[in-house]
Amino acid sequence: MRRSRVFGAFSRYAVGSVLSWPIYAGLLLLAESIGMWPIVAATIAWVLSYMCVYAMQSDSAHRSAREFALYLLVVIARSALVNFGLLELMQTHTKVAEVPALVIAGLLAGLIGYLGSLIAFK
Repeated sequence: MRRSRVFGAFSRYAVGSVLSWPIYAGLLLLAESIGMWPIVAATIAWVLSYMCVYAMQSDSAHRSAREFALYLLVVIARSALVNFGLLELMQTHTKVAEVPALVIAGLLAGLIGYLGSLIAFK
């Protein structure tokens, strides 16, 4: 029973993540095309794309503001810090190319997001 619940949570997170990345990329490109600052554009796109993940993960139709606020702090903020922090670190202090840096940072941010979501929905 416990194993199927964890797998169900992971599969909902995985589907939400797969749907959220094109949303993130599209919003980021749109925001940058209208001249928005890159960090502001990335932050807005990150939060909006993770709202897709949140919608996929939340089981009930009755979502509270308190639950979303907890999700915002535990999942969205921490995964954004990991993603943007690792990208900055790898691009500034190492010789990792941009694409591998994006993949590494995205995977680690996704893992942090998934573990955070287990805490937020518990």
